[in-house]
Amino acid sequence: MLARVIRRAFCQSAQTTYANQFTIENDVENLKKQLTWRASNMGMRELDLLLGTFAKDKLKNFSKDELVQFNKDVLVLETPVLNKILLGQLPIPEGNKFIPIVIEYAKNKPKYVYF
Repeated sequence: MLARVIRRAFCQSAQTTYANQFTIENDVENLKKQLTWRASNMGMRELDLLLGTFAKDKLKNFSKDELVQFNKDVLVLETPVLNKILLGQLPIPEGNKFIPIVIEYAKNKPKYVYF
């Protein structure tokens, strides 16, 4: 039980650090590459395909502020939680701008695009 609490605290601090490191990033193109890589490597094949494709298609048009917000809204969430949110098993967090956009993107894309 104690190990679980310590692991959860460590993961939360690591996520906060990961989210905050992009706020000082000056190179927007490098940030786009980092977020695209992160979206393509979430750790669950279905999320890798969906978010990686979304990132390759959409992040190129995002501003720096939108990129930072995308990271905070989507990529910082734990993979199982994000998967449940995208499947509709959990509600979308209040104030989250990008999860509805990702869901709409998934609904409108043909399935063969992901493979």
